[in-house]
Amino acid sequence: MPLIIDKKSNTKLKFEVDVSGSEETPEPRLIIPISETVSLMFQGEINKDEVEVDVSDLLELTNSKEFKGRLEVVVEGEIFTPWEDSIIIKESKQVKAKSIKTPIKESKVKVKAKSTKTKTKVPVMELKKKNLGDMFSEKL
Repeated sequence: MPLIIDKKSNTKLKFEVDVSGSEETPEPRLIIPISETVSLMFQGEINKDEVEVDVSDLLELTNSKEFKGRLEVVVEGEIFTPWEDSIIIKESKQVKAKSIKTPIKESKVKVKAKSTKTKTKVPVMELKKKNLGDMFSEKL
């Protein structure tokens, strides 16, 4: 039966295992071949009879939706394979707009400043008959 991973809700896989006959701590790992010569390995953690493997990096590394995978448990130099099957990544539901069918109308609001002219009366200076030298020497 394939293992289904929901991208949004949980990226940790849990497996029940029964390791007996060894005093050594088992080393679990999930192996996912991505080509004939390359495989990804995810270290697992074992707690009592349960192995937990975080595969969140797998989701970031690839866009593939289905993989073959196997759980390996190394005990005293021997490799045991308690699980081997397909892993399917389930896409979460989402809605995206593909195109807009009706054009969006532009707003035709215009703002115009109304000119305000104020008339101020400027007093006319009386020029007295002075010579040019006196005019430039006065303090204003």
